[in-house]
Amino acid sequence: MSAPPFMQLYVADYLADTTHLSAVEHGGYLLLLMSLWRAGGKLPREPGKLCKIARMTDAEWAASEEVLMAFFVIRGGAISHKRVTRELERYQSVVDARKTAGKASAAKRANKNNEQASTHVESLLEQNPTNQNQNQNQNQNQNQNQIIELKPLRVSNSISRASEFERFWEAYPEKKGKRIAETAFAKARKRTDLQTILWAIEDAKSHSKKWLEGYIPNPATWLNQDRWNDEHSDRPTASPQLIRRHENMRRAVSGFAASADPRDDHG
Repeated sequence: MSAPPFMQLYVADYLADTTHLSAVEHGGYLLLLMSLWRAGGKLPREPGKLCKIARMTDAEWAASEEVLMAFFVIRGGAISHKRVTRELERYQSVVDARKTAGKASAAKRANKNNEQASTHVESLLEQNPTNQNQNQNQNQNQNQNQIIELKPLRVSNSISRASEFERFWEAYPEKKGKRIAETAFAKARKRTDLQTILWAIEDAKSHSKKWLEGYIPNPATWLNQDRWNDEHSDRPTASPQLIRRHENMRRAVSGFAASADPRDDHG
């Protein structure tokens, strides 16, 4: 199963389940989730590889492994995640439904065009017998050309565009002016792709100081101004107190692991 280019993060659910995690563990957990998403829902249950994916030191992983693994399903030498698996399956079902609908629409259009061509040929064959012999060769050539020159079928993309807008609307935090936003979205899609828009929204949610303070533009305004090209130079920074707290926690965990490791003096 190929994963979609972006991963849904249900912030309220995530925070409710991770109140006991440290800052280091939060980072490791999110990196594991994202790697799991890109891998299609499974990662090998190999502590060394998982430690590297989580960007942790050996000491940090040793102190956090048990806590982090409690979020995952471990089976058959691999780890998975219930929420990630469910979201990937839902994405695949939507893809399959769209493929089926597209094939059915194409087949219907092909049958209709073939029936029209057949009806036209039959009407030509039923013309006056006195003229039939005279124009037989000419009519056959015309009929062949008409059948050969059938234009390639084109499946309407109105359904897929509507679905794309719903994904944008779900991701955008300010739900105002949906009808106007839908018109703006259709125009914006001629200038960029859906993935760029969705990634820009997620980046602004995490790194735009104005967005974090609640100053979020209306969706139509954001789209009309090509705001997916914004660079967030006003990214909020962690407070000195939070930095010191994180550093003290890291030193404490590293010191504890070092004192408990019998290999410290013997390599």
